[in-house]
Amino acid sequence: MSKCVRSIAYMRGRISTTFTRTSALIVVRASRNAPSPQFFQIPTFLPNGRATLKKIARISGPSALLFAVLLGGCAASGSAPGSPQDVPAHLVQLMHESAAAWNRADLTGFLATYADDPRTTFMGQTITLGLDSIRARYVRSYFKDGKPRDQLGFDELETRMLGPDHALMRGRCILTNPADNSKTYCRYTLVWEKRPEGWRIIHDHSS
Repeated sequence: MSKCVRSIAYMRGRISTTFTRTSALIVVRASRNAPSPQFFQIPTFLPNGRATLKKIARISGPSALLFAVLLGGCAASGSAPGSPQDVPAHLVQLMHESAAAWNRADLTGFLATYADDPRTTFMGQTITLGLDSIRARYVRSYFKDGKPRDQLGFDELETRMLGPDHALMRGRCILTNPADNSKTYCRYTLVWEKRPEGWRIIHDHSS
C-alpha cells in the first residue's frame, strides 16, 4: 500500500460516516465567522439520478483541510514537478525523451517539447517562428526521407531557474552518423515556460 493510500485511510478512519455511491469530488464548506466545527460535504447521487449534498461527517476545520491536502497531493503524484527544485531534473528528462523520439523517427514526439504557439522561436542562421514552421525546418534539414539522417543525443545540460514559471537551459547536442559513426556537435540555449500543458520550449537558439 502506498504512503498516500495509508495516509488517506488513516484520516478516513477518524471520520464516522455511512458510505454511499458518490462522486470523487469533495467540497469543504467553510464560514469565516462560524466558530462551530465545519462539515465535509460530497455530492451524493440518489437512485433516481438526482444529486444532492449530504453531510457525511462532523470534523474540525484543520482535519478537513489536512484530508483535502492529502487527496490533492496524491492526485498530483506522477505529474509535472511541484517545486522549483524538481524542475531541472524534469527538464533533463524531457530532453532525453525528445531525443529518444527523434531516434525512432518520431518527429511529432520530438517536437512535443516545443510550445504550440506562433511566437515559439528557433534561432540558427535564420529565425523561424511557430511550431509548424519549426517542423518544416527540421524536415528540410534532418528528416528528408521520413527518418532522421543522424542519431541525436544531449549532454552537458545545465538549467537555471528564471522564476517559478521560466527556466534557461544550455547544453550540447550530438549528431551521430550511423554509417561511419562520425559525430557533429552543436551548442544550444533553451528558454522553457511552464504552461497549462506542462513545461515547453518557447525559444531555441542552436548553433
